[in-house]
Amino acid sequence: MTKKLFTTLLVSLMSLLLVFACVACGDKSTNSDNGTSADNLLDFSEYVHYEASDEGDSYIAYIEDENPYFFQKLLKVAKNIDIQVSDDTDSLPEETQQVLATAFKDIIDLVNKDLNEAPVDFSEYSKVLSVYPKLSVTIHEEYNGKPVTALGDSDVSIFFMPLIRELHLPKTLKRCAFSFLSCWSYSLEKIVIDPDNSLYSVINEKFIIQRDRSTLVCVPQTTESLPSGIRYLARSAGFALGYHHSEVTIPEDYEIITDIRGDMLQTISLPHSLNHIVGAFHCENLTTINYNGTIVEWNAILRDDNWDSNISEDYCIHCTDGDISRKVE
Repeated sequence: MTKKLFTTLLVSLMSLLLVFACVACGDKSTNSDNGTSADNLLDFSEYVHYEASDEGDSYIAYIEDENPYFFQKLLKVAKNIDIQVSDDTDSLPEETQQVLATAFKDIIDLVNKDLNEAPVDFSEYSKVLSVYPKLSVTIHEEYNGKPVTALGDSDVSIFFMPLIRELHLPKTLKRCAFSFLSCWSYSLEKIVIDPDNSLYSVINEKFIIQRDRSTLVCVPQTTESLPSGIRYLARSAGFALGYHHSEVTIPEDYEIITDIRGDMLQTISLPHSLNHIVGAFHCENLTTINYNGTIVEWNAILRDDNWDSNISEDYCIHCTDGDISRKVE
């Protein structure tokens, strides 16, 4: 009797655990009505646009939408509006078309401001984007039987990039608009690159580096600090480094930095390992440069003649043994 009772209780417990497991799996499943998952990511992959390369032997992916259905779907999820959706926008009721025409004005206004005014207040983006579903994008390895080898940029992409939280890149990727990706990835939290990609890899789920770890090529706007152990900060990474941070620190080991940009940047700290500044600082509000070396060592760093021509304010270089004051005319 005791053994039978134990068996009954064991079966009951297993059944209960099975129910909990099913519930948990159900919580993680995708909602077919709105295309979102439990972590609120809307899969945007099917709306990635692919164009044949000039050579015709491969394809370039663009994170943009040529199908108006996605605009409607995004609006429906974001604004919780019960509207009819259709691949043919012209067939929609006039009222719905009017809603679609003005639906994303808040984001478009921010994009225009970012293009024409500086510095940009990142909190404005966070507030506006918080009502929209975050996107997950997977770039396919092949399209029409040919490899997808590049990720390009476009004006339409500017609209969607601020909504992307996860980006998955294929092993076939050889070229990427990294400067564009660095500039517009306002909510990007996770980048995944196929481990079989021979050129690029990802560290800390957000920094794209060359596989030999020599070069940092992409720095999303959401980053708080740069990874160490890298030798070269590429132009594509430095291009947008200071757009949303007033202070930036380049860790030790970096020997070359290229085209630091961003009008929000006021203070930058440079490592003792630095030996070459390529291009210029495009930072109109930069006033403080901290260098972890002596004045003699600073003067020995290779610099282009116009490296400080785009710094409009007076600035000071603080070295370990004294300061170098400059006045930019």
